This record gives sequence, C-alpha cells and structure tokens, in this order.
Amino acid sequence: MSAIFGAATTEMLMIGNTDTKHYWDVTKNIYRFSAINIDVKDVGMFHGVNERVSTENLLNLSRFYEDLIERVCF
Repeated sequence: MSAIFGAATTEMLMIGNTDTKHYWDVTKNIYRFSAINIDVKDVGMFHGVNERVSTENLLNLSRFYEDLIERVCF
C-alpha cells in the first residue's frame, strides 16, 4: 500500500469491536483494520471530544478501499 500512503505500511492491532458485531452471523472470517495514517498524538481523538479524521486520511482511506476492492473482486 505504499502507492497510496507513500511509505512502507504495517499492520496494527485493532482491539475495538467496531461494527463487526453486525456480521457475526454472516461469516466467521472478520478482519478489523483501518487504513489511516496516525501519529501517537492522534490516538486520543478516537471516541473522544471532537472525534475526527483528517481530509488527507479520508482521501487515502477511500483510495485504499477502492484499490482493495479492485484487487480482490476483479
């Protein structure tokens, strides 16, 4: 995904349940990840006051999922 983020990327443990609880009855193969670039100072904004994602991250997130769907589905 270096083409999208301009650098080497790595996995990150996502310990939150997210919205996957809605899919438990559909599949046992659920992968939790978020394709955004965060810094340590950004972590405190999750589920806090003024929770947000930067415009740059939103664009990269959209590009990431578009690329993922194209690679997997076509």
